Amino acid sequence: MNPAVDKPKESRWSPTSLVPQKVAGWFRGYTNPLGYSELKDHRHKEYDAQELQYPFLQRVTASKTLQRLLASIFSLILPSFYHRNSNQSSYKVTPTSWLDGLRGIACFIVFMYHYFYAYFETRGVAFEFNNKDSVNHYILQLPLIRIVHSGRSMVSIFFVISGFALSHKVVMLTRGAKPQSAVERSHAILSNLTSSVWRRHLRLFLPLIGTYLLVTVFVSAGWFETVPWGEKGWLTGNVEFRPARESSLWSQLASAAKEYYKVAGPVTLFRGWVYPDYISVYDSHLWTIPEEFHQSMLLFLVMTGLCHLKRWVRVYIFLPAIVVSTMCNGYWAMSLFIFGYFVAEIHAEVVAARESALEPKLPGGGVYSPIQGSEAGRRRRELSRTVFVTVAFLGGLYLCSFPETLPPEKSTTGFTTLSRSAPKRYGGGDACGFWMHTGAELLVFSIVFLPAVQDILCWKVFQYLGRISFALYLVHGTTNRSIGYALVHWGWRVTGASAMWADKAAPDQMGAGLLESSRVAVVLLVFLVNVPITIWMSDIFWRVFDLPSVKFVRWLESKLARAVN
Repeated sequence: MNPAVDKPKESRWSPTSLVPQKVAGWFRGYTNPLGYSELKDHRHKEYDAQELQYPFLQRVTASKTLQRLLASIFSLILPSFYHRNSNQSSYKVTPTSWLDGLRGIACFIVFMYHYFYAYFETRGVAFEFNNKDSVNHYILQLPLIRIVHSGRSMVSIFFVISGFALSHKVVMLTRGAKPQSAVERSHAILSNLTSSVWRRHLRLFLPLIGTYLLVTVFVSAGWFETVPWGEKGWLTGNVEFRPARESSLWSQLASAAKEYYKVAGPVTLFRGWVYPDYISVYDSHLWTIPEEFHQSMLLFLVMTGLCHLKRWVRVYIFLPAIVVSTMCNGYWAMSLFIFGYFVAEIHAEVVAARESALEPKLPGGGVYSPIQGSEAGRRRRELSRTVFVTVAFLGGLYLCSFPETLPPEKSTTGFTTLSRSAPKRYGGGDACGFWMHTGAELLVFSIVFLPAVQDILCWKVFQYLGRISFALYLVHGTTNRSIGYALVHWGWRVTGASAMWADKAAPDQMGAGLLESSRVAVVLLVFLVNVPITIWMSDIFWRVFDLPSVKFVRWLESKLARAVN
Protein backbone atom coordinates (compact mmCIF):
# COMPACT_ATOMS: atom_id res chain seq x y z
CA MET A 1 0.00 0.00 0.00
CA ASN A 2 1.33 3.42 -0.96
CA PRO A 3 0.72 5.62 2.10
CA ALA A 4 0.78 8.74 -0.02
CA VAL A 5 -1.95 7.50 -2.33
CA ASP A 6 -3.83 4.68 -0.61
CA LYS A 7 -3.90 5.94 2.95
CA PRO A 8 -7.27 4.96 4.40
CA LYS A 9 -9.52 7.71 5.58
CA GLU A 10 -9.99 8.09 9.30
CA SER A 11 -13.42 7.15 10.55
CA ARG A 12 -15.10 7.47 13.90
CA TRP A 13 -17.95 5.21 14.85
CA SER A 14 -20.97 5.98 16.97
CA PRO A 15 -24.27 4.12 17.29
CA THR A 16 -26.13 6.88 15.46
CA SER A 17 -23.58 7.59 12.76
CA LEU A 18 -24.61 4.67 10.57
CA VAL A 19 -28.24 5.52 9.94
CA PRO A 20 -28.23 8.91 8.21
CA GLN A 21 -25.55 8.07 5.66
CA LYS A 22 -27.04 4.70 4.77
CA VAL A 23 -30.73 5.45 4.74
CA ALA A 24 -30.43 8.76 2.90
CA GLY A 25 -31.38 8.49 -0.73
CA TRP A 26 -33.14 5.14 -0.45
CA PHE A 27 -36.20 6.43 -2.27
CA ARG A 28 -34.19 7.92 -5.11
CA GLY A 29 -34.76 6.05 -8.34
CA TYR A 30 -32.27 5.41 -11.09
CA THR A 31 -32.91 7.27 -14.31
CA ASN A 32 -32.20 5.43 -17.49
CA PRO A 33 -33.80 5.30 -20.94
CA LEU A 34 -34.61 1.66 -20.31
CA GLY A 35 -35.58 2.12 -16.67
CA TYR A 36 -33.77 -0.96 -15.44
CA SER A 37 -30.96 -2.11 -13.12
CA GLU A 38 -29.02 -5.33 -12.87
CA LEU A 39 -27.77 -6.91 -9.71
CA LYS A 40 -24.40 -8.56 -9.92
CA ASP A 41 -23.35 -11.21 -7.44
CA HIS A 42 -23.13 -9.63 -4.01
CA ARG A 43 -19.71 -10.53 -2.65
CA HIS A 44 -19.29 -9.91 1.03
CA LYS A 45 -15.74 -9.08 2.05
CA GLU A 46 -14.05 -9.86 5.32
CA TYR A 47 -13.81 -6.71 7.37
CA ASP A 48 -10.47 -5.88 8.89
CA ALA A 49 -10.85 -4.33 12.35
CA GLN A 50 -7.59 -2.42 11.83
CA GLU A 51 -9.08 -0.40 8.98
CA LEU A 52 -12.33 1.45 8.44
CA GLN A 53 -15.10 -0.88 9.50
CA TYR A 54 -15.10 -0.83 13.30
CA PRO A 55 -12.15 1.27 14.57
CA PHE A 56 -13.66 1.42 18.08
CA LEU A 57 -12.75 -2.27 18.51
CA GLN A 58 -9.12 -1.25 18.89
CA ARG A 59 -10.11 0.40 22.17
CA VAL A 60 -12.00 -2.70 23.32
CA THR A 61 -9.21 -5.24 22.94
CA ALA A 62 -5.61 -5.35 21.75
CA SER A 63 -5.98 -8.88 20.37
CA LYS A 64 -6.10 -8.80 16.57
CA THR A 65 -7.85 -12.18 16.50
CA LEU A 66 -10.56 -11.00 18.89
CA GLN A 67 -10.93 -7.77 16.93
CA ARG A 68 -11.51 -9.73 13.73
CA LEU A 69 -13.96 -12.04 15.50
CA LEU A 70 -15.94 -9.12 16.91
CA ALA A 71 -15.86 -7.37 13.53
CA SER A 72 -17.29 -10.50 11.90
CA ILE A 73 -20.07 -10.64 14.50
CA PHE A 74 -20.91 -6.98 13.92
CA SER A 75 -20.90 -7.54 10.16
CA LEU A 76 -23.32 -10.43 10.61
CA ILE A 77 -25.84 -8.83 12.94
CA LEU A 78 -25.92 -5.45 11.20
CA PRO A 79 -28.13 -5.32 8.07
CA SER A 80 -26.25 -5.44 4.81
CA PHE A 81 -27.13 -1.83 3.91
CA TYR A 82 -25.24 -0.61 7.02
CA HIS A 83 -21.91 -2.07 5.96
CA ARG A 84 -19.60 0.79 5.17
CA ASN A 85 -17.37 -1.24 2.90
CA SER A 86 -20.14 -2.87 0.87
CA ASN A 87 -19.69 -2.29 -2.83
CA GLN A 88 -22.86 -0.38 -3.66
CA SER A 89 -21.52 0.53 -7.09
CA SER A 90 -21.90 -3.10 -8.19
CA TYR A 91 -25.65 -2.57 -8.59
CA LYS A 92 -25.97 -1.12 -12.06
CA VAL A 93 -28.85 -0.12 -14.28
CA THR A 94 -29.63 -2.96 -16.72
CA PRO A 95 -32.71 -4.49 -18.32
CA THR A 96 -34.14 -6.78 -15.66
CA SER A 97 -33.97 -5.41 -12.16
CA TRP A 98 -37.40 -3.86 -12.22
CA LEU A 99 -38.41 -7.50 -11.82
CA ASP A 100 -36.41 -7.64 -8.59
CA GLY A 101 -38.25 -4.59 -7.31
CA LEU A 102 -41.60 -6.10 -8.25
CA ARG A 103 -40.65 -9.36 -6.56
CA GLY A 104 -39.64 -7.47 -3.42
CA ILE A 105 -42.94 -5.58 -3.24
CA ALA A 106 -44.91 -8.78 -3.87
CA CYS A 107 -43.03 -10.63 -1.14
CA PHE A 108 -43.63 -7.84 1.36
CA ILE A 109 -47.36 -7.93 0.56
CA VAL A 110 -47.34 -11.69 1.15
CA PHE A 111 -45.70 -11.02 4.53
CA MET A 112 -48.43 -8.50 5.37
CA TYR A 113 -51.14 -10.89 4.21
CA HIS A 114 -49.87 -13.75 6.35
CA TYR A 115 -49.54 -11.47 9.35
CA PHE A 116 -53.01 -9.95 9.25
CA TYR A 117 -55.00 -13.01 8.22
CA ALA A 118 -54.52 -14.49 11.70
CA TYR A 119 -56.47 -11.62 13.26
CA PHE A 120 -59.15 -10.66 10.72
CA GLU A 121 -61.40 -13.43 9.46
CA THR A 122 -63.18 -11.09 7.03
CA ARG A 123 -60.00 -10.01 5.24
CA GLY A 124 -60.95 -11.95 2.09
CA VAL A 125 -64.48 -10.64 1.58
CA ALA A 126 -65.47 -7.99 -0.93
CA PHE A 127 -66.51 -4.44 -0.25
CA GLU A 128 -70.26 -4.32 0.52
CA PHE A 129 -70.23 -8.01 1.41
CA ASN A 130 -73.32 -8.73 3.54
CA ASN A 131 -72.83 -11.45 6.15
CA LYS A 132 -76.38 -10.99 7.57
CA ASP A 133 -75.00 -9.22 10.65
CA SER A 134 -73.37 -6.24 8.97
CA VAL A 135 -72.26 -4.91 5.60
CA ASN A 136 -68.53 -4.67 4.94
CA HIS A 137 -67.70 -1.03 4.24
CA TYR A 138 -64.01 -1.11 5.18
CA ILE A 139 -62.05 1.08 2.80
CA LEU A 140 -59.20 -1.45 2.63
CA GLN A 141 -61.61 -3.86 0.92
CA LEU A 142 -62.23 -1.57 -2.05
CA PRO A 143 -60.96 -2.67 -5.49
CA LEU A 144 -57.37 -1.60 -6.25
CA ILE A 145 -56.82 -0.59 -2.60
CA ARG A 146 -57.15 -4.15 -1.35
CA ILE A 147 -54.14 -5.21 -3.43
CA VAL A 148 -51.92 -4.06 -0.54
CA HIS A 149 -53.03 -7.16 1.38
CA SER A 150 -53.86 -9.51 -1.50
CA GLY A 151 -51.28 -12.21 -0.88
CA ARG A 152 -52.69 -14.86 -3.23
CA SER A 153 -52.30 -12.70 -6.32
CA MET A 154 -48.71 -11.92 -5.30
CA VAL A 155 -47.87 -15.63 -5.51
CA SER A 156 -49.13 -15.53 -9.09
CA ILE A 157 -46.77 -12.63 -9.75
CA PHE A 158 -43.93 -14.71 -8.25
CA PHE A 159 -44.60 -17.47 -10.76
CA VAL A 160 -44.66 -15.10 -13.75
CA ILE A 161 -41.38 -13.54 -12.61
CA SER A 162 -39.83 -16.99 -12.14
CA GLY A 163 -40.83 -17.97 -15.67
CA PHE A 164 -39.30 -14.75 -16.99
CA ALA A 165 -36.06 -15.14 -15.03
CA LEU A 166 -35.55 -18.80 -15.97
CA SER A 167 -36.14 -18.20 -19.68
CA HIS A 168 -34.39 -14.85 -20.11
CA LYS A 169 -30.95 -16.26 -20.91
CA VAL A 170 -32.36 -18.77 -23.40
CA VAL A 171 -34.34 -15.99 -25.08
CA MET A 172 -31.21 -13.88 -25.48
CA LEU A 173 -29.26 -16.85 -26.83
CA THR A 174 -32.07 -17.65 -29.26
CA ARG A 175 -31.99 -14.10 -30.58
CA GLY A 176 -28.27 -14.51 -31.26
CA ALA A 177 -27.02 -11.04 -30.39
CA LYS A 178 -23.45 -12.13 -31.16
CA PRO A 179 -22.43 -13.58 -34.53
CA GLN A 180 -22.60 -17.33 -34.05
CA SER A 181 -23.04 -20.37 -36.18
CA ALA A 182 -26.16 -22.48 -35.73
CA VAL A 183 -24.09 -25.17 -34.02
CA GLU A 184 -22.54 -22.73 -31.55
CA ARG A 185 -25.90 -21.20 -30.72
CA SER A 186 -27.54 -24.59 -30.23
CA HIS A 187 -24.68 -25.68 -27.99
CA ALA A 188 -24.99 -22.51 -25.88
CA ILE A 189 -28.75 -23.03 -25.47
CA LEU A 190 -28.30 -26.70 -24.57
CA SER A 191 -25.58 -25.87 -22.05
CA ASN A 192 -27.78 -23.25 -20.40
CA LEU A 193 -30.79 -25.56 -20.19
CA THR A 194 -28.84 -28.51 -18.80
CA SER A 195 -27.18 -26.27 -16.22
CA SER A 196 -30.55 -24.82 -15.20
CA VAL A 197 -32.10 -28.27 -14.82
CA TRP A 198 -29.15 -29.50 -12.76
CA ARG A 199 -29.08 -26.50 -10.41
CA ARG A 200 -32.79 -25.89 -9.91
CA HIS A 201 -33.53 -28.36 -7.11
CA LEU A 202 -30.47 -27.39 -5.08
CA ARG A 203 -31.11 -23.69 -5.60
CA LEU A 204 -34.64 -23.99 -4.24
CA PHE A 205 -34.13 -26.46 -1.41
CA LEU A 206 -30.72 -25.74 0.10
CA PRO A 207 -31.90 -22.46 1.71
CA LEU A 208 -34.83 -24.37 3.21
CA ILE A 209 -32.35 -26.01 5.58
CA GLY A 210 -32.10 -22.62 7.29
CA THR A 211 -35.88 -22.40 7.63
CA TYR A 212 -36.14 -25.81 9.28
CA LEU A 213 -33.26 -25.00 11.63
CA LEU A 214 -34.83 -21.66 12.54
CA VAL A 215 -38.23 -23.21 13.28
CA THR A 216 -36.54 -26.00 15.28
CA VAL A 217 -34.77 -23.48 17.52
CA PHE A 218 -37.92 -21.40 18.02
CA VAL A 219 -40.07 -24.43 18.84
CA SER A 220 -37.51 -25.90 21.24
CA ALA A 221 -37.10 -22.54 22.99
CA GLY A 222 -40.86 -22.35 23.54
CA TRP A 223 -41.30 -19.24 21.39
CA PHE A 224 -44.30 -20.76 19.61
CA GLU A 225 -46.15 -21.56 22.83
CA THR A 226 -48.22 -18.35 22.91
CA VAL A 227 -50.66 -20.33 20.78
CA PRO A 228 -50.15 -23.97 21.89
CA TRP A 229 -50.08 -26.76 19.35
CA GLY A 230 -53.58 -27.61 18.15
CA GLU A 231 -55.21 -24.49 19.64
CA LYS A 232 -56.21 -21.03 18.37
CA GLY A 233 -55.59 -18.86 21.41
CA TRP A 234 -57.38 -15.55 20.90
CA LEU A 235 -56.87 -15.57 17.15
CA THR A 236 -60.03 -15.13 15.08
CA GLY A 237 -58.56 -15.77 11.63
CA ASN A 238 -56.33 -18.45 10.14
CA VAL A 239 -53.92 -20.13 12.54
CA GLU A 240 -50.88 -21.46 10.69
CA PHE A 241 -49.59 -24.98 11.17
CA ARG A 242 -46.75 -25.48 13.61
CA PRO A 243 -44.79 -28.57 14.65
CA ALA A 244 -45.40 -30.20 18.00
CA ARG A 245 -42.77 -29.48 20.64
CA GLU A 246 -40.52 -32.49 21.24
CA SER A 247 -38.94 -33.50 24.54
CA SER A 248 -35.44 -32.29 23.60
CA LEU A 249 -33.58 -30.24 21.02
CA TRP A 250 -32.11 -33.39 19.45
CA SER A 251 -35.56 -34.92 19.07
CA GLN A 252 -36.76 -31.68 17.49
CA LEU A 253 -33.80 -31.70 15.08
CA ALA A 254 -34.53 -35.31 14.14
CA SER A 255 -38.17 -34.42 13.47
CA ALA A 256 -37.11 -31.43 11.35
CA ALA A 257 -34.65 -33.57 9.36
CA LYS A 258 -37.36 -36.12 8.55
CA GLU A 259 -39.76 -33.38 7.51
CA TYR A 260 -37.12 -31.68 5.35
CA TYR A 261 -36.29 -34.95 3.61
CA LYS A 262 -39.98 -35.56 2.95
CA VAL A 263 -40.49 -32.10 1.43
CA ALA A 264 -37.26 -31.99 -0.60
CA GLY A 265 -37.56 -35.62 -1.71
CA PRO A 266 -40.84 -37.54 -2.07
CA VAL A 267 -43.18 -34.56 -1.78
CA THR A 268 -41.37 -32.65 -4.51
CA LEU A 269 -40.42 -35.51 -6.83
CA PHE A 270 -43.52 -37.70 -6.46
CA ARG A 271 -46.13 -35.38 -4.99
CA GLY A 272 -48.85 -36.24 -7.47
CA TRP A 273 -48.71 -39.94 -6.57
CA VAL A 274 -47.44 -40.10 -2.99
CA TYR A 275 -48.25 -36.82 -1.19
CA PRO A 276 -51.02 -34.91 -3.00
CA ASP A 277 -51.54 -31.40 -1.61
CA TYR A 278 -49.00 -31.92 1.17
CA ILE A 279 -48.48 -28.96 3.55
CA SER A 280 -45.45 -28.86 5.84
CA VAL A 281 -46.22 -28.30 9.52
CA TYR A 282 -42.89 -26.49 9.88
CA ASP A 283 -43.99 -23.73 7.53
CA SER A 284 -47.21 -23.96 5.54
CA HIS A 285 -45.97 -21.32 3.08
CA LEU A 286 -43.38 -23.73 1.70
CA TRP A 287 -45.99 -25.33 -0.57
CA THR A 288 -44.84 -22.96 -3.31
CA ILE A 289 -41.30 -24.39 -3.40
CA PRO A 290 -42.22 -27.86 -4.78
CA GLU A 291 -44.61 -26.08 -7.15
CA GLU A 292 -41.77 -23.84 -8.35
CA PHE A 293 -39.64 -26.91 -9.02
CA HIS A 294 -42.35 -28.75 -10.96
CA GLN A 295 -43.23 -25.78 -13.14
CA SER A 296 -39.54 -24.98 -13.72
CA MET A 297 -39.00 -28.46 -15.16
CA LEU A 298 -42.05 -28.09 -17.40
CA LEU A 299 -40.81 -24.68 -18.54
CA PHE A 300 -37.40 -26.11 -19.45
CA LEU A 301 -39.17 -28.81 -21.47
CA VAL A 302 -41.27 -26.21 -23.32
CA MET A 303 -38.20 -24.07 -24.05
CA THR A 304 -36.36 -27.11 -25.39
CA GLY A 305 -39.22 -27.86 -27.75
CA LEU A 306 -39.82 -24.30 -28.98
CA CYS A 307 -36.45 -22.54 -29.05
CA HIS A 308 -35.58 -23.85 -32.55
CA LEU A 309 -38.79 -22.52 -34.12
CA LYS A 310 -39.08 -19.23 -35.95
CA ARG A 311 -39.72 -16.40 -33.56
CA TRP A 312 -43.15 -15.40 -34.87
CA VAL A 313 -44.34 -19.01 -34.67
CA ARG A 314 -42.98 -19.45 -31.16
CA VAL A 315 -44.08 -16.11 -29.70
CA TYR A 316 -47.39 -15.44 -31.42
CA ILE A 317 -48.79 -18.95 -31.93
CA PHE A 318 -47.41 -21.62 -29.62
CA LEU A 319 -46.78 -19.65 -26.43
CA PRO A 320 -50.18 -17.89 -26.34
CA ALA A 321 -51.91 -21.18 -27.16
CA ILE A 322 -50.14 -22.95 -24.29
CA VAL A 323 -50.84 -20.10 -21.86
CA VAL A 324 -54.56 -19.92 -22.67
CA SER A 325 -55.17 -23.68 -22.80
CA THR A 326 -53.37 -24.42 -19.53
CA MET A 327 -55.06 -21.56 -17.69
CA CYS A 328 -58.56 -22.42 -18.89
CA ASN A 329 -58.08 -26.09 -17.99
CA GLY A 330 -57.01 -25.37 -14.43
CA TYR A 331 -53.21 -25.69 -14.78
CA TRP A 332 -52.73 -22.13 -13.64
CA ALA A 333 -49.19 -22.47 -12.26
CA MET A 334 -47.91 -23.85 -15.56
CA SER A 335 -49.72 -21.07 -17.43
CA LEU A 336 -48.05 -18.41 -15.28
CA PHE A 337 -44.56 -19.83 -15.84
CA ILE A 338 -45.08 -20.13 -19.61
CA PHE A 339 -46.48 -16.61 -19.66
CA GLY A 340 -43.25 -15.46 -18.03
CA TYR A 341 -41.41 -17.03 -20.98
CA PHE A 342 -43.72 -15.14 -23.36
CA VAL A 343 -43.07 -11.83 -21.55
CA ALA A 344 -39.31 -12.47 -21.71
CA GLU A 345 -39.60 -12.75 -25.51
CA ILE A 346 -41.60 -9.51 -25.77
CA HIS A 347 -39.28 -7.76 -23.32
CA ALA A 348 -36.19 -8.69 -25.35
CA GLU A 349 -37.75 -7.18 -28.47
CA VAL A 350 -38.80 -4.01 -26.67
CA VAL A 351 -35.30 -3.50 -25.28
CA ALA A 352 -33.72 -4.13 -28.67
CA ALA A 353 -36.12 -1.65 -30.28
CA ARG A 354 -35.34 1.05 -27.73
CA GLU A 355 -31.62 0.53 -28.02
CA SER A 356 -31.77 0.86 -31.80
CA ALA A 357 -34.11 3.89 -31.65
CA LEU A 358 -37.04 1.90 -33.04
CA GLU A 359 -40.65 2.14 -32.00
CA PRO A 360 -41.99 -1.28 -30.95
CA LYS A 361 -45.54 -2.28 -31.67
CA LEU A 362 -47.57 -4.33 -29.25
CA PRO A 363 -48.07 -8.05 -29.89
CA GLY A 364 -50.58 -8.54 -32.67
CA GLY A 365 -48.76 -6.41 -35.22
CA GLY A 366 -45.84 -8.78 -35.11
CA VAL A 367 -43.45 -6.23 -36.61
CA TYR A 368 -41.35 -3.45 -35.11
CA SER A 369 -41.00 -0.62 -37.59
CA PRO A 370 -38.88 2.55 -37.44
CA ILE A 371 -40.51 5.81 -36.49
CA GLN A 372 -41.79 7.25 -39.72
CA GLY A 373 -44.39 9.75 -40.83
CA SER A 374 -45.31 13.07 -39.35
CA GLU A 375 -44.73 14.17 -35.79
CA ALA A 376 -48.49 14.20 -35.21
CA GLY A 377 -48.78 10.60 -36.40
CA ARG A 378 -45.95 9.51 -34.15
CA ARG A 379 -47.58 11.18 -31.17
CA ARG A 380 -50.90 9.50 -31.92
CA ARG A 381 -49.22 6.10 -32.03
CA GLU A 382 -47.41 6.76 -28.77
CA LEU A 383 -50.62 7.97 -27.13
CA SER A 384 -52.54 4.90 -28.29
CA ARG A 385 -49.86 2.58 -26.99
CA THR A 386 -49.66 4.42 -23.67
CA VAL A 387 -53.43 4.29 -23.21
CA PHE A 388 -53.50 0.57 -24.03
CA VAL A 389 -50.75 -0.45 -21.60
CA THR A 390 -52.07 1.89 -18.88
CA VAL A 391 -55.50 0.28 -19.12
CA ALA A 392 -53.82 -3.14 -18.98
CA PHE A 393 -51.82 -2.03 -15.93
CA LEU A 394 -54.90 -0.75 -14.08
CA GLY A 395 -56.85 -3.83 -15.15
CA GLY A 396 -54.10 -6.01 -13.73
CA LEU A 397 -54.21 -4.15 -10.42
CA TYR A 398 -57.99 -4.47 -10.33
CA LEU A 399 -57.97 -8.22 -10.99
CA CYS A 400 -55.14 -8.78 -8.51
CA SER A 401 -57.39 -7.20 -5.88
CA PHE A 402 -60.14 -9.78 -6.52
CA PRO A 403 -61.63 -10.90 -3.16
CA GLU A 404 -60.95 -14.45 -2.01
CA THR A 405 -64.57 -14.93 -0.93
CA LEU A 406 -66.95 -14.62 -3.86
CA PRO A 407 -69.02 -11.43 -3.59
CA PRO A 408 -72.81 -11.51 -3.16
CA GLU A 409 -75.15 -11.23 -6.11
CA LYS A 410 -75.95 -7.57 -5.43
CA SER A 411 -72.34 -6.45 -5.14
CA THR A 412 -71.56 -3.25 -7.05
CA THR A 413 -67.79 -3.58 -7.43
CA GLY A 414 -67.90 -5.64 -10.66
CA PHE A 415 -66.50 -8.80 -9.11
CA THR A 416 -69.84 -10.63 -9.19
CA THR A 417 -70.08 -10.51 -12.98
CA LEU A 418 -66.47 -11.62 -13.37
CA SER A 419 -66.93 -14.52 -10.96
CA ARG A 420 -69.72 -15.88 -13.18
CA SER A 421 -67.48 -15.57 -16.25
CA ALA A 422 -64.62 -17.77 -15.02
CA PRO A 423 -63.99 -21.11 -16.80
CA LYS A 424 -65.85 -24.12 -15.43
CA ARG A 425 -62.63 -25.64 -14.09
CA TYR A 426 -62.58 -22.82 -11.55
CA GLY A 427 -65.88 -23.71 -9.95
CA GLY A 428 -66.53 -24.29 -6.28
CA GLY A 429 -65.68 -20.75 -5.28
CA ASP A 430 -62.25 -20.65 -6.95
CA ALA A 431 -63.22 -18.12 -9.61
CA CYS A 432 -61.18 -15.59 -7.66
CA GLY A 433 -58.06 -17.64 -8.43
CA PHE A 434 -58.60 -17.46 -12.19
CA TRP A 435 -58.98 -13.69 -12.15
CA MET A 436 -56.05 -13.17 -9.78
CA HIS A 437 -53.80 -15.19 -12.11
CA THR A 438 -55.06 -13.23 -15.11
CA GLY A 439 -54.43 -9.97 -13.27
CA ALA A 440 -50.86 -10.99 -12.48
CA GLU A 441 -50.22 -11.68 -16.16
CA LEU A 442 -51.68 -8.34 -17.23
CA LEU A 443 -49.70 -6.48 -14.60
CA VAL A 444 -46.28 -7.89 -15.47
CA PHE A 445 -46.93 -7.63 -19.22
CA SER A 446 -47.95 -3.97 -19.03
CA ILE A 447 -44.91 -2.95 -16.98
CA VAL A 448 -42.68 -4.07 -19.87
CA PHE A 449 -44.02 -1.05 -21.79
CA LEU A 450 -44.06 1.43 -18.87
CA PRO A 451 -40.55 2.80 -18.20
CA ALA A 452 -41.91 5.17 -15.55
CA VAL A 453 -43.16 2.22 -13.49
CA GLN A 454 -39.85 0.42 -14.06
CA ASP A 455 -37.98 3.42 -12.67
CA ILE A 456 -40.09 3.29 -9.50
CA LEU A 457 -39.39 -0.42 -9.12
CA CYS A 458 -35.68 0.38 -9.35
CA TRP A 459 -35.75 2.53 -6.22
CA LYS A 460 -33.20 1.31 -3.73
CA VAL A 461 -35.72 0.26 -1.10
CA PHE A 462 -37.54 -2.00 -3.58
CA GLN A 463 -34.27 -3.37 -4.94
CA TYR A 464 -33.23 -4.25 -1.40
CA LEU A 465 -36.52 -6.04 -0.77
CA GLY A 466 -35.98 -7.88 -4.04
CA ARG A 467 -32.54 -9.07 -2.98
CA ILE A 468 -33.80 -10.50 0.29
CA SER A 469 -37.22 -11.58 -1.06
CA PHE A 470 -36.54 -15.33 -0.99
CA ALA A 471 -35.12 -15.06 2.52
CA LEU A 472 -38.08 -12.92 3.61
CA TYR A 473 -40.46 -15.53 2.23
CA LEU A 474 -38.69 -18.29 4.15
CA VAL A 475 -38.47 -16.34 7.43
CA HIS A 476 -41.70 -14.37 7.82
CA GLY A 477 -43.83 -17.36 8.80
CA THR A 478 -41.56 -18.05 11.77
CA THR A 479 -41.60 -14.47 13.06
CA ASN A 480 -45.37 -14.14 12.61
CA ARG A 481 -46.04 -17.29 14.64
CA SER A 482 -43.61 -16.40 17.41
CA ILE A 483 -42.89 -12.70 17.88
CA GLY A 484 -46.15 -11.64 16.24
CA TYR A 485 -48.46 -13.91 18.23
CA ALA A 486 -46.63 -13.24 21.51
CA LEU A 487 -46.62 -9.44 21.27
CA VAL A 488 -50.23 -9.25 20.10
CA HIS A 489 -51.49 -11.44 22.96
CA TRP A 490 -49.41 -9.42 25.44
CA GLY A 491 -50.80 -6.17 24.04
CA TRP A 492 -54.35 -7.44 24.32
CA ARG A 493 -53.81 -8.29 27.97
CA VAL A 494 -52.26 -4.89 28.72
CA THR A 495 -54.98 -2.87 26.96
CA GLY A 496 -57.82 -5.00 28.29
CA ALA A 497 -58.89 -6.19 24.85
CA SER A 498 -58.58 -9.75 26.15
CA ALA A 499 -61.91 -9.16 27.91
CA MET A 500 -63.54 -9.97 24.57
CA TRP A 501 -62.68 -13.63 25.20
CA ALA A 502 -63.29 -13.68 28.96
CA ASP A 503 -66.12 -15.75 30.45
CA LYS A 504 -68.11 -12.73 31.50
CA ALA A 505 -71.30 -11.05 30.46
CA ALA A 506 -71.13 -9.57 26.99
CA PRO A 507 -70.29 -5.83 27.07
CA ASP A 508 -72.74 -3.27 25.76
CA GLN A 509 -72.40 -1.92 22.23
CA MET A 510 -70.15 0.97 23.22
CA GLY A 511 -67.93 -1.25 25.33
CA ALA A 512 -67.67 -3.81 22.55
CA GLY A 513 -66.66 -1.06 20.12
CA LEU A 514 -63.88 0.14 22.43
CA LEU A 515 -62.59 -3.40 22.91
CA GLU A 516 -62.57 -3.98 19.15
CA SER A 517 -60.72 -0.70 18.58
CA SER A 518 -58.12 -1.73 21.17
CA ARG A 519 -57.78 -5.14 19.55
CA VAL A 520 -57.17 -3.66 16.10
CA ALA A 521 -54.79 -0.98 17.41
CA VAL A 522 -52.62 -3.60 19.11
CA VAL A 523 -52.45 -5.68 15.92
CA LEU A 524 -51.35 -2.64 13.89
CA LEU A 525 -48.75 -1.49 16.43
CA VAL A 526 -47.24 -4.96 16.73
CA PHE A 527 -47.01 -5.11 12.94
CA LEU A 528 -44.87 -1.95 13.00
CA VAL A 529 -42.59 -3.69 15.50
CA ASN A 530 -42.60 -7.00 13.64
CA VAL A 531 -41.59 -5.49 10.28
CA PRO A 532 -38.04 -4.34 11.19
CA ILE A 533 -37.40 -7.53 13.17
CA THR A 534 -38.47 -9.71 10.25
CA ILE A 535 -36.50 -7.65 7.72
CA TRP A 536 -33.41 -7.84 9.93
CA MET A 537 -33.71 -11.62 10.35
CA SER A 538 -34.30 -12.00 6.60
CA ASP A 539 -31.19 -9.97 5.84
CA ILE A 540 -29.10 -12.27 8.04
CA PHE A 541 -30.77 -15.35 6.56
CA TRP A 542 -30.00 -14.06 3.06
CA ARG A 543 -26.30 -13.71 3.84
CA VAL A 544 -25.96 -16.92 5.89
CA PHE A 545 -28.08 -19.34 3.85
CA ASP A 546 -29.31 -17.92 0.54
CA LEU A 547 -26.16 -16.38 -0.96
CA PRO A 548 -23.86 -19.24 0.15
CA SER A 549 -26.32 -21.70 -1.41
CA VAL A 550 -26.04 -19.96 -4.77
CA LYS A 551 -22.25 -19.95 -4.60
CA PHE A 552 -22.09 -23.57 -3.46
CA VAL A 553 -24.29 -24.79 -6.31
CA ARG A 554 -22.16 -22.95 -8.86
CA TRP A 555 -18.97 -24.31 -7.32
CA LEU A 556 -20.35 -27.84 -7.23
CA GLU A 557 -21.41 -27.66 -10.86
CA SER A 558 -17.97 -26.42 -11.89
CA LYS A 559 -16.41 -29.43 -10.18
CA LEU A 560 -18.82 -32.04 -11.52
CA ALA A 561 -19.47 -30.82 -15.05
CA ARG A 562 -17.26 -32.32 -17.71
CA ALA A 563 -14.96 -30.04 -19.66
CA VAL A 564 -16.01 -29.22 -23.21
CA ASN A 565 -13.26 -28.93 -25.79
